[in-house]
Amino acid sequence: MIKNTIGGQIIITSEVVNYPGVLKTDGVRLTENMRRQAEYFGAEFRPAEVKELSLDGDRKEVVTDKGTFRGLGIILATGASPRRIGFQGEMEFRGRGMAYCATCDGEFFTGMDVFVIGGGLRPPRNPFSLQNMPEGYI
Repeated sequence: MIKNTIGGQIIITSEVVNYPGVLKTDGVRLTENMRRQAEYFGAEFRPAEVKELSLDGDRKEVVTDKGTFRGLGIILATGASPRRIGFQGEMEFRGRGMAYCATCDGEFFTGMDVFVIGGGLRPPRNPFSLQNMPEGYI
C-alpha cells in the first residue's frame, strides 16, 4: 500500500554515490529502479491509505480506503520526512548545497566548512559522522 509517492526522502536527493552497486544516480532514478526490481520479483504497489491493521492469527489483515487485504505478514515501512527549519531560501537550496542528512550528503562537502543545524542530539552527533569529510563545522 502506497499512501504518497514511492521513495520518501531519497527522491529529493539530486546525487546518490554511496549506494552499493550504484556508481552515480539521483534519488528518483534509484527509487524507480528499486520499484521495477521489486515488481519483477512479484511485488505489487497499490495506492491506498491504511485505516486499520489486524495482526491476530496466522493471516494478517490490512484495511484501507480501497478495500481489505490479507497476507501472512506485514512489512511496515513508514519512511522519513525531514523536519523543515523554515528559513528563507530553504526550499530553493534543498539539494543544491542544503542537505538533510549529514551521513548521506557529507561527502559532497569535502574540504568545505559546513553548518550542522537541528534539534535534539542530532547536531552534536552529526559532526562526528562528518569528521573525515568536510574541513570543519560551525
